[in-house]
Amino acid sequence: MHITIIGHNGKMGGTFFKRFQEAGHFVNGIDIPYDDTELFKSIRNTEIILFCIPAKTMEEMCEKIEGHIPCSCILMDVTSVKVLPIKSMEKHYGGPVIGTHPLFGPRSLDYKKICLCLGSYFKTMDTEKQKIKDTVYELFKQIGCEPFYAKAEEHDKAMAALQGLNFVTNVAYFAMTANMPEIKEFLTPSFMRRLEAGRASIQEDGTLFTGIFEANPYSQDIVRQYRSFLNVAAGGDMDVLVKLAQKWFDK
Repeated sequence: MHITIIGHNGKMGGTFFKRFQEAGHFVNGIDIPYDDTELFKSIRNTEIILFCIPAKTMEEMCEKIEGHIPCSCILMDVTSVKVLPIKSMEKHYGGPVIGTHPLFGPRSLDYKKICLCLGSYFKTMDTEKQKIKDTVYELFKQIGCEPFYAKAEEHDKAMAALQGLNFVTNVAYFAMTANMPEIKEFLTPSFMRRLEAGRASIQEDGTLFTGIFEANPYSQDIVRQYRSFLNVAAGGDMDVLVKLAQKWFDK
C-alpha cells in the first residue's frame, strides 16, 4: 500500500515508518516545518494518511489538507485520545476515518496491542466498508501488532483511568512531596523506586501527557472519581480501599 506518515521524524512516526517499509509498503514521510506544496504533493495518490502528530495539532493539520485528500483515502492517527482526533478528521473529510492508539511507546515496543476505533463512516456497513476495516486490521498485523476494535468513547474512558490518572496522581504526589524539605532525610527505597519510575513521564514527557490529559473529554470525571476514593482514605477507612484494590490480585 501507499502510506503517507505526517510526523514521520517523531518517535512513533519513525517507528511506523520503519515497520511499514520493512513490511514491503511504499511509505512517504513529511514533517515540520511543513511546506504546503510538499505536504499536498506527499499525500497525492496515497491510500492511507497516518497522522503521527500531537492531538492538539490535529484540527489545524486536517484543515490544511482539506480538499487535497485523495478520494477513498483512509485517515488514521496514533494519538492517545480518540474522540476529538476522529472528530477533527471527520470535520474535514467525509471518507473512511479510523482512529488508532498503539498501547505501547517507543520504549515498550515489545508490547504489541493497538486499539482501532471506527469513525462514523462505518456506522452502516457494506462489503466495501468491511473490506477497508479488514485491510487496516491486517495492515497492523503485518507489522507485528495485535489489533482490536473498540468504540472511541470506550477507549477514552479507559485511557483516562489507565494513562491520564496515572500521570495526574504521580504529578500531584511528587508536587506535594517536593515541597516538603523536612522529609529528605527519611526517603525509603520504595519511594526512590516510585520516583525513578515517574521520572520519564514527568521530566521527558510531561508536556506530552499534559496535552493528552487536556484532550481527553473524560479526564476531569475520572479525577473526580479518584477524589472520592481519597475521601475514603481521609476518613480513615483504609481497610475498605485495600479490599477493593485486592480485586486486581484475586484469581
